[in-house]
Amino acid sequence: MNLSGFGIFNHFISTTGLAGSDADILGLTPQSGFSDTENHTHASPFMDASINAHAKIFEDLPYFRNYAFFEDARLVASAGYLYLGNVARPYDSVNYVTFPINPSIDIERDGWELKYFTVGMDFTY
Repeated sequence: MNLSGFGIFNHFISTTGLAGSDADILGLTPQSGFSDTENHTHASPFMDASINAHAKIFEDLPYFRNYAFFEDARLVASAGYLYLGNVARPYDSVNYVTFPINPSIDIERDGWELKYFTVGMDFTY
């Protein structure tokens, strides 16, 4: 991961001073630059589990059984869970500090999970 840039300046610092501006005294000019690089190799464990159910219920429902279109239709429902471990988020991995100007990389990894439920219709021909 490489983080670099230029022109970062804390505009809340007073720019008035006896020997020039405070920003110049502190070395914080609008042309200030920064660079940080970190190399990481890691493995992210994951788990994916789901359960599916198929039911041929449309032939038993009053409205649907009158149409030939629903003869071979099946109701499909599924629920699932996905977990990813050691995910690095950019928002959590970059420390943006304006005084002194030293944005840096600090990789923080967390787990991420997704739970889902789906319902649909399946047709066989």
